[in-house]
Amino acid sequence: MMSLMGSALSGLNAAQASLATVSHNIANVNTPGYTRQEVAQTSTLGQYTGAGFIGNGVQVTLVRRIYDEFLTNQATRAQSQSSYHDSYDASMTQLMNTLGDAKTGVNVSVDKFFTSMQDFSARIGEPAARQTALSSAEAMAARFRTASDALDSLRNGANQQIATDVAAINQLSQGIGQLNERIGIAQGTASGNQPNDLLDQRDALVRELNKLVGVSTTVQDGTSLNVFLSSGQPLVVGNIVSSLVSTDDPNSLNGARLELKTNGNNVVLREDDVSGGDLGATLSFRNNELAKSQDDLGKIAITLAAALNKQNQFGLDANGDQGKALFTVGPPLAYGAKSNAAASKLDVSIADTRNMVASDYAVSFDGTNYSVRRLSDNNTTTIPTGSLAADGTFTVDGLKVKPTMASGDTFTINPSRQAAAGLNVLLKDSKNLAGAAPMALVNGTANTGSAVVSRLTSSGQGTPNFNNSITVKFAANGAYELFDAGTEAAPNVPPVSVGTGTYTGPNGKIAHNGWSFEVSTTPAAGDEFTVKAGATDPTGDNRNATAMASLTSAKLLNGSTLTQNYAVLVSDMGSRANEITAGKAAYGVILSQAIVEEQSAAGVNLDEEAAKLLRFQQAYAASGKVLAIASSLFDTILAALN
Repeated sequence: MMSLMGSALSGLNAAQASLATVSHNIANVNTPGYTRQEVAQTSTLGQYTGAGFIGNGVQVTLVRRIYDEFLTNQATRAQSQSSYHDSYDASMTQLMNTLGDAKTGVNVSVDKFFTSMQDFSARIGEPAARQTALSSAEAMAARFRTASDALDSLRNGANQQIATDVAAINQLSQGIGQLNERIGIAQGTASGNQPNDLLDQRDALVRELNKLVGVSTTVQDGTSLNVFLSSGQPLVVGNIVSSLVSTDDPNSLNGARLELKTNGNNVVLREDDVSGGDLGATLSFRNNELAKSQDDLGKIAITLAAALNKQNQFGLDANGDQGKALFTVGPPLAYGAKSNAAASKLDVSIADTRNMVASDYAVSFDGTNYSVRRLSDNNTTTIPTGSLAADGTFTVDGLKVKPTMASGDTFTINPSRQAAAGLNVLLKDSKNLAGAAPMALVNGTANTGSAVVSRLTSSGQGTPNFNNSITVKFAANGAYELFDAGTEAAPNVPPVSVGTGTYTGPNGKIAHNGWSFEVSTTPAAGDEFTVKAGATDPTGDNRNATAMASLTSAKLLNGSTLTQNYAVLVSDMGSRANEITAGKAAYGVILSQAIVEEQSAAGVNLDEEAAKLLRFQQAYAASGKVLAIASSLFDTILAALN
């Protein structure tokens, strides 16, 4: 009789546990990160009788979570990559809107400026054309500054996002560490049985963490979940939690750097140490595409200003005075390490735009030698103190550097990051536009060849001498000799020879006294050309204005025109944006599929739970019926005894 009642009671308890678990599943159907639970039960060992073993009912062995580690990890990794591409795509969209926008893109304003210069050269004597050209220069400079400000805003936004992500990562890491401790305590007091809901909560935090940064996990001692960054740096070990720190980086112009703080010790993290998630995307975007865009824009601004300054300084303005610099740009940036000597400084200027490289530089001093490392390719140049120029400077990659450093000091240089932000027009009066050439190009009256000379401009080598007329006389095979045309002492006495050379064309250049001009093709033997001093009209001569206007087609940077360089920048960023967008779409599909697979194995299906509810309800009712029969039999026995 007791065996019958015991079996009935165990059936009631098992059915009740199953009903409670099904009810728990149904209640949490919309709980993020919840995995389905089910009751595991087994039959109780039967009691031996002469006729064999008679069963004693059922016992509940555990309540387990329907958890597939492989599917969960697959979904977590997909979440990290999907978040990474979502964030990167948003950043690249903002960048492309800035570079290609009609209001902030610089190519439109550059084209308008050179169009106004062409109009100025065509209407050289009209004050209105002069003023329009100067106004176009101011508008172009403003457009460069606007684009630079927009890129700076993107950098500030990226740094703010990094700080926000770091705070969220630290909060999630603390939560995982606390859950590790709670799970360990709960499992220890429950004879090793797992606290399923706490495990779900911890997995949900790991999933949220992967949205921010890619991590990997390992289980320790069957209870704690250890969390590591992609490089293997520990973020959570048991209940010991490391924290990310965002701090100023004295050796980089990109912004704050990341450090990992563990037990009071800080380890500097490289960009490769932090991958995946929103943080990985923001760091990569800031340090790569955004940095390149800012540097390239600055380099275009520097080259544009240098070319126009050189040409304007080469000519004569409306007053007959030598032209002045037309533009100024933002200076190169040089940041010293916090450990530098108090008096240390580094003065940097652009010496030659043609040799500039789009890269940051690290400058160090060991007391004997200066070391300049180009960060884009780690190419290093060593400059002994004894080889400095007389003014205490050295030149590398077009940069002129004057160091005042103590042994052990370091500086970081960026040549072009702030150049566009500082692009301004120096001239205030349109009369100061130097439209006239200081000298005239004169063909020899007896020339027989078809060569045409043009584009008298500064050679960039020394200060131009406009006072001496020079005649270039050609011999066979392009050989030529230069004569000082003002030194002819008497009739039939040749002028003084000042140099020789050989023409290489087409459109080859001949340079002397700080100026140069182009020759369209090889002149015939005996042909001559004279660069004549003083033969110009400051208000009516348009040759220097024409030379400035022609810079629109000059290959001034990377073997291309300035507008072509900007177009390449936009194209490169557009290609990268398309690549990221494609990755976003692909990983979005991968994430959706991974979640579907995970949920099909571990999620709550209301139809299934409803069917289980009916089944366990019937089991409970049946066990109750058995208990009622057992009670009735027991009452019958008691009545018979009475």
